[in-house]
Parts: sequence; C-alpha cells; structure tokens
Amino acid sequence: MIAYLEKAFEVDKKVRNDLRRHNGFHRNTEGLRMEALDVDEGFIFEENGVKVAPFRVNHHDLYSDEPSLGYRVEYNGRSVVLSGDTRFCENLIKFSENVDLLVHEVAAGPLGEELPDRWRIPLSHHTLPEECGVIFSKVKPRLAVYYHIIQFQGVSLEEMMARTRKEYDGPVLFGGDLMRIEVGDSVKVLSS
Repeated sequence: MIAYLEKAFEVDKKVRNDLRRHNGFHRNTEGLRMEALDVDEGFIFEENGVKVAPFRVNHHDLYSDEPSLGYRVEYNGRSVVLSGDTRFCENLIKFSENVDLLVHEVAAGPLGEELPDRWRIPLSHHTLPEECGVIFSKVKPRLAVYYHIIQFQGVSLEEMMARTRKEYDGPVLFGGDLMRIEVGDSVKVLSS
C-alpha cells in the first residue's frame, strides 16, 4: 500500500519541485518519506515501555490470504485492544484477555429481513451487536467502545445497543470522532 501511495504522489512531487525551481528555489524537496514494515501475528514492537502486538482477525479471509489484524497495546500495566475490521473471532477474545479498554467495530442490519446482497455481503465481514455482546461477556473489559459503526436500513444506535445488551450488561458506549479516553486506575471518557 505504501509503495503505491508513493507512486500515486510521484506527479504531485514533480509538479511541486518544478514550481519551486520556477520560483527560484534550487533545492528539490523529497516531501513525505514513508517507511513501511509488513507485520503479522508474532511480531512485537517495544519502545519506551510501549508494547504493540498485532494479532489475526477474520475480516475478509473468504476472499484473500492476506491477514487482517487487530492490535493489543500495553503500557505501564494498562492495555487497550483495537479489533480492526473483523467477524466474530476467538483469536480476538484470546488477545483481549484482561484488557482495560476494548475498542471494537460493529455492524447491523434489521433483524428478520432478507437483506439484499449489497448489505448482506458487507455485514458478513463484520461483527453483529449480539456477537459483540458475547465477546464482551467473555473478555470483561473495564470499558468497551464501539467504533467503525455500520448501520444498514435504518438500524438505530439504540437498537444496536439493545441487541448488544441481550448478551452483555457491562460498560459499553459508542465512540465518536476526537473522543479521548483515559486508561488508568479507572477507565474514563475525557471528551466526546
């Protein structure tokens, strides 16, 4: 992906360098340089007390051998798990053991209706609210937060939460842009 992003911006870099030369600047600018490292489960990044461990999840493995990843981040005796895009996944449950904050994707369509393929197929690559409830019940995070919230055919947030609550009665909320959460002796939302 990074190699193709660099290719995508080749023309932009050339135009900007040509403009710089035209305006009397003789030094080319490289622009943003990107370095990428492909990782998979088993790789661990550790620096300054921060540990990040990717783990495999089940997003689109029906169509590709390329893994989809979730991440567990640990620092100072605290932990956060980011599910990544995934269907129900036992591996996610394993890597979420004793987690303080579980940030998990969710997707829902209406119950009891035959959905058209354009909605049924995307839903089959994500975790339903009831399945999230099962995951949260097994993991018992100090706080679960939904992100990447996919709603088909008018399913409301209230309905998604009610469907989660059939399986889980612990702390869970819907995340939002710029939400900040402090993970310490308690797990609390600072802004939303």
